[in-house]
Amino acid sequence: MYYRSDYIAYQNCYHFTAVTKYRKCVFNEQIRTKLAQLLIDKSENIGLKVLAVAVAVNHFHIIVSGEGRLDWISQNILGYSSRLIRSEFPVLKKLHKNQLWGGKACTNIRNLEHLNNAIAYIDRHDPEDSRVK
Repeated sequence: MYYRSDYIAYQNCYHFTAVTKYRKCVFNEQIRTKLAQLLIDKSENIGLKVLAVAVAVNHFHIIVSGEGRLDWISQNILGYSSRLIRSEFPVLKKLHKNQLWGGKACTNIRNLEHLNNAIAYIDRHDPEDSRVK
């Protein structure tokens, strides 16, 4: 996990991003819908509030707010989503035998303006876009 910020997170808000192994565009609409639901369900299950989520053809964004160590949060969200989505859609195992995520990052939200901008970006995110921004 790459941590992009060294400042305290505003209201414990974090922006997680993960890209598929080799940046392969393997998420069709059905997979994107299921993955978004898995991310939301797991985040809420571990006590986080989901502020925004978007899944594209080869990556996702999720902004959450809550208590917990970032490594614990990321392991819960990313490990859980990878395990379940790969079991439901075995075609994803063809990408790589043992893992789905190739790159993972977390950015602390700096302030209210940053939070609003990040949510607006995710809200207008094009699911067919394969670029990680």
